Amino acid sequence: MRKNLVKEKILAGKPVIGPIMGFNAPILAELFAYAGYDFVIFDAEHGPLTEESCENLVRTAEAAGIPAIVRCPQNVPQVILRFADTGCMGLHIPQINTRQDALTAVHSMKYHPMGNRGLAGIRALGYGAEGPLSEQVKIANQESMVIAHIENIQAVKNLKELLAVDGIDVYFIGTSDLSHSMGIPAQYDHPELKAVVDQTMKEIIAAGKHVGNIARNGADAKMYIDKGSSYIIVGAAGLILSGAKSFLQAARPA
Repeated sequence: MRKNLVKEKILAGKPVIGPIMGFNAPILAELFAYAGYDFVIFDAEHGPLTEESCENLVRTAEAAGIPAIVRCPQNVPQVILRFADTGCMGLHIPQINTRQDALTAVHSMKYHPMGNRGLAGIRALGYGAEGPLSEQVKIANQESMVIAHIENIQAVKNLKELLAVDGIDVYFIGTSDLSHSMGIPAQYDHPELKAVVDQTMKEIIAAGKHVGNIARNGADAKMYIDKGSSYIIVGAAGLILSGAKSFLQAARPA
């Protein structure tokens, strides 16, 4: 497994930014690499991406020199195993609402002694050709990332016990599902949602952990980074749409 530059930057106190894409478009992974993003996420929770398409997208990202992360569809050991085996540097894992959810995520992603992930000579371990598997599992445990989604009001209420679980690299606040669970779906400027996000960020940072956020534009990203966020994602479709609209507005001003 390669050195995880995303994890290295976060641990060095450098915020990272990456787009998330839910479509099978290898060229975009390359373009985001050339644009200078820190990583790219392939979203297998929302959209048609499969384990096979994610593995090929991960290959493309690696060839372009950008670390690849996958958004896993379920917090289920066998599902996590199949997406982790693609060779990605980490997994976003949804709906981490209880201590047991957090333990399941970590134990499914990590090998012994940190977890009980199934062991085989798969792509993530260099097909067994990069050295003994007994050594490769140690490297995988060190370099792989678990990004736990705090995206339900239940998770907010259980935050202290979630923060006590070892092996989670980033606590990612998913505002869409969080707002939905609060009865104010997609009302991102709602004062109640903003208050919950701010307080959750403060508690994560106060515990010495790393917080992640989704930004809908550059100003959002800067705002979250200024508040202490370590890990920022932005929708790839939104980036493309914004650029497309900006071009037309400049070419055909009203």
